[in-house]
Amino acid sequence: MGGFIHDDEDELTALIDDLFNEDLGLAEYSGRMLLRSHQSSGLPDRIPELTKALKFNLEREKEGMAEAVLEWIIRLLVQSLQLSPNLDSLGVLIQALKSSVAPYAALGISYIPNKSAVEPLIDSIQNSEWEEVWSEDDLKVYRNLRKLQDNPDAALELTTHVNLYMPLTSTAIKTLGIIGDSRAIDILTKFTHHEYEEISEEAKKSIERIIQSSK
Repeated sequence: MGGFIHDDEDELTALIDDLFNEDLGLAEYSGRMLLRSHQSSGLPDRIPELTKALKFNLEREKEGMAEAVLEWIIRLLVQSLQLSPNLDSLGVLIQALKSSVAPYAALGISYIPNKSAVEPLIDSIQNSEWEEVWSEDDLKVYRNLRKLQDNPDAALELTTHVNLYMPLTSTAIKTLGIIGDSRAIDILTKFTHHEYEEISEEAKKSIERIIQSSK
């Protein structure tokens, strides 16, 4: 395996097909190569296939597999949705809120904001099953971001973990503000008193956004 990917539809189709491959190593390689080749352009025309690939690999993650594959797929899907919003991806992104790539799912939903995502987003940041896990991950993200602000060269010392630059809590809070549904105000008010400034300030902004959208 190796080499560069060109704008060849057959090769592109083959790589997308491999996202469903039983060989997880091959699936991960294909996802990585797709993202690397379309980092800036995304694949708006392939959103339906990427959505199916995400759903397929979410099911595999339940069996303790495919976490690495999911990272590449959802990052590419989210970038594509930013360029070409497609509401058909919403259901799978909501499903992904209960997975290892929940932060990217919350971001993806912000590009296709829909009130049906409000309760799943709220659940993702207050569900006791996930709260401790995401709080710890978010803390690492905020610490790393502060470290980068103080010393840009520190990027060389930081890991490239999927959640390094994408905290779940503040991302979900921002998405709730974009959706603009008043059902989120209670949980957002709770987060205005959060110990992390990044979270409390985002909660205040989202509440204001919801209030403005209701006028």
